[in-house]
Amino acid sequence: MRRLVLFIAFITLMLIICLTLASSASSEVITAADNHISVWKVTNPNDTSEKNIIYLLGSLSITDKSIFPLNEQIEKIYNESSKIIVETDSTKTTQDQTVTALLKYGLLSKTTIDKVLTKEQYNKADALIKKYTQNKKSLSTYKSFMPWVIESLVSNLVISSSQNFLQNPIPSYFIGKAKKDGKSIVEIESPDSQLSRLSSMSYSLQSSLLENTIKAIENDSETVKKATVLWKDGDIEGLINLYSFINATQSTVIQKTFDCVTKSLKSGGKYFAIADISRLTGENGIINMLKKNGYKVEQL
Repeated sequence: MRRLVLFIAFITLMLIICLTLASSASSEVITAADNHISVWKVTNPNDTSEKNIIYLLGSLSITDKSIFPLNEQIEKIYNESSKIIVETDSTKTTQDQTVTALLKYGLLSKTTIDKVLTKEQYNKADALIKKYTQNKKSLSTYKSFMPWVIESLVSNLVISSSQNFLQNPIPSYFIGKAKKDGKSIVEIESPDSQLSRLSSMSYSLQSSLLENTIKAIENDSETVKKATVLWKDGDIEGLINLYSFINATQSTVIQKTFDCVTKSLKSGGKYFAIADISRLTGENGIINMLKKNGYKVEQL
């Protein structure tokens, strides 16, 4: 009986996620030009041929619809690239496979969520779940889930209820475009390994991710609107000041992305890579790692 309840709860979560991703991917896009973009050109320092290039596009996990139309230079870079690199391609995973992976990686062991979160974290997450679910479910319904699952649930509930918010719209858009155009898609990690990475983080770090999401929601849509404007202007310092990125929770995927970028540069050709901007920036971000390892990196 307990297993059935957990399974139904996960199905509910996946339906929310699938509906949100579907609405994000189906956004109509028209190109336009801006003065600055959140894209970096990466080359080997002694390579003047312009044949081996990685273009790194930093994306926002949550934006509003004003992010479209995209800058025409971004579209041009995509068109000139032979392959795209993404953190993960969730479109190739069936809902059954995703539910199975969530059941494998998303359950707490010998404890419950009320004992993992602080009282303040629990109460705020509980209030948001009650606010954004039609039948006013409480966090106790999901008491056997890890904090990262609760974070995913809360963010997807909020986004799916919004008329203007989009979740990961840029990776979704370019994955769909690449499949239509017949371009190769290189994954940094599979959906299964992504969930495995999340579940391997300490409960404390997972709770910090949940707390950051709650803070962003509490700041309401103005934060998302401002972030979208800063992103379109290529104002990276403004984004860093707006959001408190937790690089400690991302070290594994940052290293995987760095390895993928450097390997692709050695193999030759032009690649269009999309990664969350929080992984690119900062002292321990991918851009700084590339510079320290002798690569030439310039923002376009």
